[in-house]
Amino acid sequence: MTIGIVNQKGGSGKTHLTVLVTLALAAAGKKVLAVDCDPQGGLSAFLGKVGQTGSPQVVRPGLQHGLSIPANHPGIFEVLTGMCKIEEAVIAGKRDSIGFHFIRARHTLDRIAPGSDLYEIERKFKKAKGFDCIVFDSPPTMQGISKSIAHFCGKIYIPSDISEGSIQPTLYTLDILKEIKRKGQVILIGYKHSEQGEDGFIARLSREFREKLGKAYLGSLPRNISMQKSVSDTAIKWTDKKVFKTLKPVSDLIGI
Repeated sequence: MTIGIVNQKGGSGKTHLTVLVTLALAAAGKKVLAVDCDPQGGLSAFLGKVGQTGSPQVVRPGLQHGLSIPANHPGIFEVLTGMCKIEEAVIAGKRDSIGFHFIRARHTLDRIAPGSDLYEIERKFKKAKGFDCIVFDSPPTMQGISKSIAHFCGKIYIPSDISEGSIQPTLYTLDILKEIKRKGQVILIGYKHSEQGEDGFIARLSREFREKLGKAYLGSLPRNISMQKSVSDTAIKWTDKKVFKTLKPVSDLIGI
């Protein structure tokens, strides 16, 4: 299974969703590889901490779950430029009993990401072995590497919040996917259903967004402090209760 998480709009929740999908798949017993394809390296920061020494599997003192990744450990830039093989860039990560793997990104990726052709990701990952699922996080664009991710992936999720500034970029993302004969499913973050007669700005905007999305709307996920901390706080204990409360909504939504 290959999953691409894309949206032309920045701050739409792509990295947040990538972490949750990665953990949900891993908690379900899948061997997962998360690939950070955003030069900002947000996913890499959430899944591992960059250090100067040690090995990718070593926990840095003071960070219970934070990986200490050597600063020179290869990542997606090196994979795409042929400087290393996929298996050489893979880092093993863990959140309590939830084990996963990922490939990091650094700012140097910006040198090649905008110019990636449609088949860039396919050329490198179509023969990747040893994983049940590969999940790609993408930068806020629908050109270059993001378009290449979408072309390669079997499932494409488009996270978006409910705001006037999100509607057009999200619809644009769907249009670009149509151009390359791909279908995306939109996940609204923080969306709450409102009745037709309900008044208020958010209620009206929510209805407008849903109507414009049509069949592209997949469902929604909550945006709350608990969910945010689950992604960003590596010290959180992933008990069975925590896994059920945080990851079950994700699993149900994407059909794990």
